[in-house]
Formats: sequence, C-alpha cells, structure tokens
Amino acid sequence: MKILADENCEREIVQGLRSAGHDVVTILDTAPSIGDERIFGLAQAEGRILLTNDLDFGLIAERAAHGPPAVVLMRLERLRLERRIEIVVRTFAEIGEGVGDQFIVIEPYQVRVRTYEP
Repeated sequence: MKILADENCEREIVQGLRSAGHDVVTILDTAPSIGDERIFGLAQAEGRILLTNDLDFGLIAERAAHGPPAVVLMRLERLRLERRIEIVVRTFAEIGEGVGDQFIVIEPYQVRVRTYEP
C-alpha cells in the first residue's frame, strides 16, 4: 500500500509499516514544514493514503474539489509506542488495498470508517 506519513508520525510507526511491506514516504524526509494543504495535495497527486495525527485533514478532505485521498487519523497518543505500532500495522493489513475515498480513525479499541460524500 502507498502511504504518505505526515511529519507528526513517529519514525517507528513508519518503520513498522515498511517492515510489513508498505511503500511509505514521509514528509519529514521529503518536504519538512510544508503546509497541510500541500501535504494533502501530495497524497492526492501520488495516490497515497495520508497517515496523520492531525485532525485538520478531515476538514481539508471535506472541502476537496477532486476525490480526496484516504486519510488515516491516529488517535492513539495515550498508548505505549509498541502498542501504537502494532495497532497501525494491523489496521493497514485489515483495510487492505481496497481503501478509497475514506476517512479512517484508528482508536485504541476501534477503527471507524467514513466514506466521503460526493
């Protein structure tokens, strides 16, 4: 799966996803400190799922003129890093390649999926 990790994603989570076979590009490595709109545009242009801890991407996706990329929002800040890695890697395995125009929220005990309205 092609993923664009926002700069607020821990490197250990990125490495866990890469170890699981995902193609992960990070904003920290490619374009640190760019704005959210540009990050969103990069994910859209490259056909990548946007992985973030930033709630603002839900609003950006709702306003997108073209089909927005899938956005995966992690709400796992209170968990140990090892547990966060485990949950994120498992979630990506479960959602599979069929993920499309969706906003996905990963929480400690549930994953919520909402499809964008056209």
